[in-house]
Amino acid sequence: MDRLTSKDVIGTTIIVGVCVLTMYAIYTNYIKSDESSQKGLTPTKYQKYKLIKKVNVSHNTRKFRFALQSASTELGLPCGKNISFRFFDANQEEVRRPYTPITSNREKGYFDVMIKVYADGKMTQHLDTLVPNKDFIEARGPMGNIRYAKPGLFQIKQKKEMNQYKVSKIGMICGGTGITPMLQIIREIEANHNDETQVSMIFGNVSIDDILLREELEQVRQKHDNIHIRFIIDKAPTDGREWNEDVGYVTQEQLKQRIFPPADDVIVLLCGPPIMTKICKGNLMKLGYDENRVVAF
Repeated sequence: MDRLTSKDVIGTTIIVGVCVLTMYAIYTNYIKSDESSQKGLTPTKYQKYKLIKKVNVSHNTRKFRFALQSASTELGLPCGKNISFRFFDANQEEVRRPYTPITSNREKGYFDVMIKVYADGKMTQHLDTLVPNKDFIEARGPMGNIRYAKPGLFQIKQKKEMNQYKVSKIGMICGGTGITPMLQIIREIEANHNDETQVSMIFGNVSIDDILLREELEQVRQKHDNIHIRFIIDKAPTDGREWNEDVGYVTQEQLKQRIFPPADDVIVLLCGPPIMTKICKGNLMKLGYDENRVVAF
């Protein structure tokens, strides 16, 4: 048997080292990049997502956290879009509902939704029965006609046409869980230091206790001069708690006072109870807004 020389050992070491470096380069440039770019959603196929956490936010509001496929997976939801949840009821009838997560693609491995549970809501009642680390929800996406594509640019499908709106000001009028798509856009503006788009929002709720994400929204308006948020509740509190914001319903005068006036660089977004959005849209039309620039989620 031939004896190995020092040159043989050195040569073998070099070859092994080159192989290791080559494999690492392949992993870094191809395999790892594929892992990091993995999206959790598919637009045409419902997939199962395990519930991993449920938090009671109030007497009728829950925050649900669902796991994505891996710890490095991002949801893959463009800003302005939503996802569709579904389940089959006891009669095997399909129930679908759209929801906007309160997390973004910047969070990896999971997504959160905040939902009010209604006594007559099939989907919300079903979600409220799910057990963390045991049950799943089926979802697909992205869905929806609105996309905040980049700073100040909306791409909106209207009457089967894709329209683009370049704006410097966004008016937002929302109620209840209608805050979620608005918060999605606000967070996108917050995250991009080059986005100087101005926001003025009216957020309506029944009472102080019904205001979702109040603490976070108050922090947002204190931190950012370009984001203005005004709360309005149906009735002022009678238990001694201080309330210095608006009371009643969103009127035409309040729209005139709180929302940017009609202009070519203004768009107004609506999301909330149908009666609220209908009345607000009618009042906005009376104030002279372009109908195509008043958009409901």
